[in-house]
Amino acid sequence: MDKVLIKSFDRTFHFGHLNEWLLIRNCPLANLNELPQIGFTAFYEIYPMGCAFLRKCEGNIGIFDSFVLNPGYPRKYKEEIMEGLVLKIIEAATKEKLSNLLAFTQNYSIIERAKKHHFKVLRDCTLSLKIEKEQEE
Repeated sequence: MDKVLIKSFDRTFHFGHLNEWLLIRNCPLANLNELPQIGFTAFYEIYPMGCAFLRKCEGNIGIFDSFVLNPGYPRKYKEEIMEGLVLKIIEAATKEKLSNLLAFTQNYSIIERAKKHHFKVLRDCTLSLKIEKEQEE
């Protein structure tokens, strides 16, 4: 990974990049106050290429949160960028002495990458309920 560097996410300088990438992907924008405190940004040379976060939860559990890549990153460095971010999240979870690290996805390649890092694929079913805001009359 000679051209890829992983640094701590800087909320002042990297937040704009994160929202720019989300906007390009037609995803909801991030809220700075809701981002986990532990995060990392991957750089190719001097250019930010991706972000990932570790959300600490009750029960000494961490959640791999908000893994976002720059849509314009050099494709040939995709593996290095993703691998670097995954390793940093695992390292941070270990440093925080978390007992378990969870990740949620249906993407086959992400599942295969997780298996390489000894994640276990659970048969649980994740449920979600979208809470609609009441409309003003």
